[in-house]
Amino acid sequence: MTTRADSFEYVFECCFPFDSPKAAAAAEEVVELLHRLGQAADPCLLYDLTVRSHEITSLVATSRRSTFNITFPSSAAHLGRVRNYDHAFLHLDFQDVSDWGAVATTCCGLGSVIFARVADSAYDYWQNAYDPLQFQAAGRSMEGLPMRSNNLPPPLDQMIVDISTNPGRRILRNGYVEAIGHRMWLGQEFFRRVPGVSLESFVSAPWLKVTKRQHETYEVVASEEPFVDASTTDVQIRLRRLLFPTTADSP
Repeated sequence: MTTRADSFEYVFECCFPFDSPKAAAAAEEVVELLHRLGQAADPCLLYDLTVRSHEITSLVATSRRSTFNITFPSSAAHLGRVRNYDHAFLHLDFQDVSDWGAVATTCCGLGSVIFARVADSAYDYWQNAYDPLQFQAAGRSMEGLPMRSNNLPPPLDQMIVDISTNPGRRILRNGYVEAIGHRMWLGQEFFRRVPGVSLESFVSAPWLKVTKRQHETYEVVASEEPFVDASTTDVQIRLRRLLFPTTADSP
């Protein structure tokens, strides 16, 4: 089984309030961004429909969808919404990017951004893989991994991988996503929605580089390179505790 982590090197995730951004407007901006980055060769896929990139905005608009899934040979874009957790997310997948600042400027300008982050696709995927089928399909051993019950009734009950202490875990919270990246952008909505967080805690941390950017965001750099293994566990834990002080040490 091939996953997005096998096809792309990096993921850029941007989190917004549930009703933001509008799908057609976001699709137009994202496709234009991918063209500028040289990552939008035609033809491409809009869901499973083969199209030309200049058709995407009108197709999304006329479909009246509030989401989209666009795949190019060297990039992909997925806008989704999670009603039960009151947020939306934009995922951009890349083979390579030389200007993350340009990606952040465009994406953070699409709406009232909560946060954005850059992650290594493979590391992000396996830090959050809990289903034994994911490991079996990849021929990957689960030996030594912590396990727990999925807490479902028979016959659906089974043991799954316990990812609750993984430093790169991604958790849906009410109003936002709890996730980290070596390079992040925090919007004003982040400080409104995340309990206990303080901008001052970032500014005063000597191991972080904090810079105010466009769209009332703050760029936070914890490392020059993406997190890819256990060698950066300490940095990841410290960063999570600053970002999500009331939940960082809980599942």
